[in-house]
Amino acid sequence: MKLHSQPPSTVVLVGSWNTSILFNPKWLSKYVFDGQTEYEIQLPVDNISRSQGRRIKCKGNSLTIELLPGRLNLIPNEITEASLYELQEITQRICDTLIHTPVCAFGINFSFISERELFPKMENLSIIPKEVFGEEIVVEKTLVSYKLKIEGIITNIQIDRKNENESMCFINFHHDITELSETKRLLDKHDLIFYFHKAQEISEKVTQYVNK
Repeated sequence: MKLHSQPPSTVVLVGSWNTSILFNPKWLSKYVFDGQTEYEIQLPVDNISRSQGRRIKCKGNSLTIELLPGRLNLIPNEITEASLYELQEITQRICDTLIHTPVCAFGINFSFISERELFPKMENLSIIPKEVFGEEIVVEKTLVSYKLKIEGIITNIQIDRKNENESMCFINFHHDITELSETKRLLDKHDLIFYFHKAQEISEKVTQYVNK
């Protein structure tokens, strides 16, 4: 399976973010975009004065920062080891400079998509076998979700059969936090490269299982 851009791979910080700080041009240039002074900003056009409660996106050379109500997304424009190291540095920088922001969760998301139909028998993933419904009933499951712990990390896995030629595996690593300093501690324990390789491993195991 290969990485997919929709939904994008992201670092997510859930909390009460201050738009005036996050999207101040000088602050962005210094703490997020590493001195870059030109970047693309997307604001809601219906009423910019109410943008505190709307989606705001700012795209730089290597990273897109997106603010939604109660949620900050950091999205690398491409996934490489170098870009993940840079994303981690930026995440830790934000945690340092906005350390008093009230937060409740930290997550890391990766999406993988097949180039062909890798999940021809989605019922293989169902907890309830089709025999429960009777042999004459055709069970066609297009979306399966799991929540489990992998190496102590809450891991949410969603497998979605989009159509006959496309299947997706979305993986979310979730941490409950109360302070941004906990995010830094968690990333010191397992960096983003670790999470990326773990997500690749999960997607490959899922693919092997449903096609055995």
